[in-house]
Formats: sequence, C-alpha cells, structure tokens
Amino acid sequence: MFEDAAVAADRRASERDGPSRRRAPRVELQAAVRLRGAAQGAVEARILNLSAGGCCLALKAGLFDAGDLVTIKIEGVEHWSGTVQWCVGDEAGIAFDRPFYPAVFDAIVAIHKGRVADAVR
Repeated sequence: MFEDAAVAADRRASERDGPSRRRAPRVELQAAVRLRGAAQGAVEARILNLSAGGCCLALKAGLFDAGDLVTIKIEGVEHWSGTVQWCVGDEAGIAFDRPFYPAVFDAIVAIHKGRVADAVR
C-alpha cells in the first residue's frame, strides 16, 4: 500500500536529519536496473541510493505494493531478491533478503559511481 506523501516526506526528513534506523549507510547512485515481481514481470527502474541491505528505486508509480517479493538485476551482481518496504509516487524502498558482502557492495558502487561521474561531466 502507498504511503501518504506527507508521511513519506516526514520519514525521509527524519532519516536525513535525525538518528537513522538503518543498519548500513546509503550511497547515492544513478544505476539502471531490472526489477521483477510475480505479478508485474520485468520492469525497468533506476537505483537512487543503495546500501548493503536495500535500495531506493525510481520506477513507474503503482506497479508494486509494500510486501511484494521482487528480484532485482544490478550490473555486476546476479539477481538479488528482496521485499518492497514502501512505495511513494514513483519511488519504492526495497529491503534485500540478505545483504551484499562488503566487497560486492564496494564493487557495485565503484562500477556505477564512475558512470555517474562520467555522465555529469
């Protein structure tokens, strides 16, 4: 179910400005991914930020609901499974079923951070 936009804004502000409940730091990325749900099939999405335990995605609004089981294909990694935690407009939060190992997480960030830097130039 979708969060109210005001609730989502408050949640984001508290995560940004106050102590975070997150277990791992997030890294801002702009990486194209393919997300697949049981009812949705394959959907193109973009990672906005990534941690070892989850990510925030930009995708077409209304495709997924909190609780949906998904797999995500990120370049540099085989398909990774997770659960949609929240959806607000055209963004969704995914919690991975198992976190990335630190070396795998660092490799993903290195692959995609370089591309963002190149695209900005």
